[in-house]
Amino acid sequence: MLHARTVPLALYEGTLILVYAAGRLVGWWGGGILTALGAAGMLTVCAVPMLLLWIAARREPLRRAPRIRAALIAIGVAAGAAVVVGDSDRLLLAAALCPLVTPVLLAARRPLLTDAAFLIGCYAVPAALLAAAISALR
Repeated sequence: MLHARTVPLALYEGTLILVYAAGRLVGWWGGGILTALGAAGMLTVCAVPMLLLWIAARREPLRRAPRIRAALIAIGVAAGAAVVVGDSDRLLLAAALCPLVTPVLLAARRPLLTDAAFLIGCYAVPAALLAAAISALR
């Protein structure tokens, strides 16, 4: 049997590698591997709370606490980012509100949807924080 940490970390890091590979094919990352590593590091640091809650949810699938905490983090980050972004830009507002998908999927309480919710949360939380930072810099 796989360790509780294996699946979340493998899925998250695997998707980071796929995003990087797709970005290289499309031309997003240019030639700078350090830029890509920096972006991946920022994503990982912002995703750590979701990753830890995902691991806790896989260790004890009957406990609701990790799912509730993850939903509260997603709602809090989305609300805070939406306040910072305001009505300035619809694309930034959509990015700020994207963590709200996580609580909806977590409410289903199905193992695959729970994994999908945590994986989306690992990317949506940094996206909302980045949208708020971009809006604040304008």
